[in-house]
Amino acid sequence: MNAGISVRERLARLVLDRSFRQPLLVFAITRLLVLAIFILGGAAALDTSKPGYDPADPHPVVSLPHATSIEHLLARGDSGWYMSIAQGGYERATFDSTQPHNWVFFPLYPLLVGFGGALTGSYLIFGALLSNAFLLVALVLLHRLVSALGYDPPTADRAVFYTAIFPVSYFFSLPVTEALFLCLTVGSFLAAARGHWWAAGLLGGLASGTRLSGLLLLPALAIFYWQQRPVRMWRRDLLWLALVPSGVLAFMLFMWRITGNAMAFIDAIAAWDRKSGFFLAPLFEYLTHPLRVIEPWDFRLLNFASGVLALAAVAFWARRRQWALAALTLMAIFLPLSSGRLQSIARYTSVIFPVFIALAIVGRRPWIDQAIRIVFLVLFGIMTLCFALRFSFAAA
Repeated sequence: MNAGISVRERLARLVLDRSFRQPLLVFAITRLLVLAIFILGGAAALDTSKPGYDPADPHPVVSLPHATSIEHLLARGDSGWYMSIAQGGYERATFDSTQPHNWVFFPLYPLLVGFGGALTGSYLIFGALLSNAFLLVALVLLHRLVSALGYDPPTADRAVFYTAIFPVSYFFSLPVTEALFLCLTVGSFLAAARGHWWAAGLLGGLASGTRLSGLLLLPALAIFYWQQRPVRMWRRDLLWLALVPSGVLAFMLFMWRITGNAMAFIDAIAAWDRKSGFFLAPLFEYLTHPLRVIEPWDFRLLNFASGVLALAAVAFWARRRQWALAALTLMAIFLPLSSGRLQSIARYTSVIFPVFIALAIVGRRPWIDQAIRIVFLVLFGIMTLCFALRFSFAAA
């Protein structure tokens, strides 16, 4: 009986806890909206029989009322690669970069989907449910991180809401890595803010096993540690940060065993026509052709705006001398922009949590808050519907 009361009391405290209640409410509203749009948009399917159909066309022909299953909708873009790894593992062949291979996709997420998908029988549905679960945890952790950084509860509320309604945040509900990566990076910083450096290092290691950019937590957390105490007061707990590269190192060893090239996950990117270059070049290139708003697999205007937003957040945190958040934001946007293309910049921005904390602070002014909410909500609805209608620029 006492145990039952104890459980009820804990549940009551959890429900009354603003850092859980607000993220749960935001999660429920935004994910139900995504589901509703997916269901309604799924009623429209591409009519590939019409003359002139081009699968690369960003404005495909749509006809009603051909039904499209949720699974069919989820099996698009990168999710197909992750599901292939979850079901059949990585390609075991001598390395080459003349054609795309699944070596460029990191292993933690497909490993998790592989375990659950084998039990449930549907890798795609399990992957989507897993992503949604990670998103809920990420939003709770983000709310608590904002509070741990010294900001008030309304600021934490706004940071969570802005993250959940960012124009491409429907990716958090898809069987891809966005939600997991956000959860791990926010969790790592929260652990560091609370002085649990062993947890920060462990979560950082899992993040680097999810995406290469998880490595960026190492310098960012080191700067965060330095900001908290002078060098003469450094302790052994800093050594826990050595765990951050463990995910990448383990993947490198595995790649070397199956392809003969430990850097296969980087070298194989050449097959996707990505080349390194000056990181501001894609932004400058867009300004030379600003009327080219949308191209196949690239909503250029949204990606440009997202890149500019991330760079503005760098300046915001630098001005406040929050060097760890500034460094993490700069490095996180520097890598994708250095690929020479604007494609997917909005997706990369969606997991850079300091951007949304900065927006939440700026959003203290009611008119700015309302402007952000309106712009984000409108674009969120439009982009989610475009994804459901299978417009290519919404899937990249």
